[in-house]
Amino acid sequence: MTWNSCGFASYFFNMRLMNDFYPFLSASLYYFVVLSLSEITRQLLLSRVKSSYWKAIILEFIGTAQICTCIFENAILIQYGVSIFFVGTAVLGFCFILLNRGANCTPLVPIEQLYFGEISMSRGLSILFAQLLAGYFSYRIAFSIWLYTYDYLPIHAEFVNTPQCSLKYQMNFVFVMLFETCGTFAIRFVTSRLPKESSKYLAPAFMSSLFSFAILFVGDSALDPLVGSTLFYGCTGLPTQYFILLYWICPTIGWLSAAQFDRTKTSSKKKKD
Repeated sequence: MTWNSCGFASYFFNMRLMNDFYPFLSASLYYFVVLSLSEITRQLLLSRVKSSYWKAIILEFIGTAQICTCIFENAILIQYGVSIFFVGTAVLGFCFILLNRGANCTPLVPIEQLYFGEISMSRGLSILFAQLLAGYFSYRIAFSIWLYTYDYLPIHAEFVNTPQCSLKYQMNFVFVMLFETCGTFAIRFVTSRLPKESSKYLAPAFMSSLFSFAILFVGDSALDPLVGSTLFYGCTGLPTQYFILLYWICPTIGWLSAAQFDRTKTSSKKKKD
């Protein structure tokens, strides 16, 4: 009798443990599939393309699609608390840096280069188009994975059956705008100053800390126009004009302000020399 009681207790404990960690295992499998398929696609395409121009476009497209597809699954990490979210997204960011082969995977970089005349219009627009196209396809890739795993991973069945998303903020809209602006300023300012040998570790950790802060105090933050558009465009709670203001104009202003600050500081140093 005692053995049976212990056996049932152990069984239910194991079931509870599986239910608690099942979503995390689902997310880990999802990330592994996306990263693996992205890397295989890179290897296949880059081995057949000789032009450095088209290699850059391919890397931007695949890298951006990889990141934007993965971020849909981050909702699972949030369920385990901010600490797990921070560690998980930091590790994921480190993987992105290792695999992306120098691709920027954010429209803010070509926008900066176009604004300061550091890249030709045709090249800059081509990179932007590749990134936007990758962002457009990323939800369809994610949804396809959810459909294929629908019967095996209950959390993905929930995603498929989830009704239309709704944007939620924990502070006044003006402060959310300030966070998007200051956050992208900080990303551009801090990551450009990190030591090269350790930036692949520190940059993901820094960005994860900003997103973790946003979860606790801000709400639905993106700190990148493409991430914001991929995750939140079409969600209820924000008119289109305010969506563009928050997720495109504010991050662009923050990023370009940091870039302008760097260039002003550099030019003033040259004058002194």
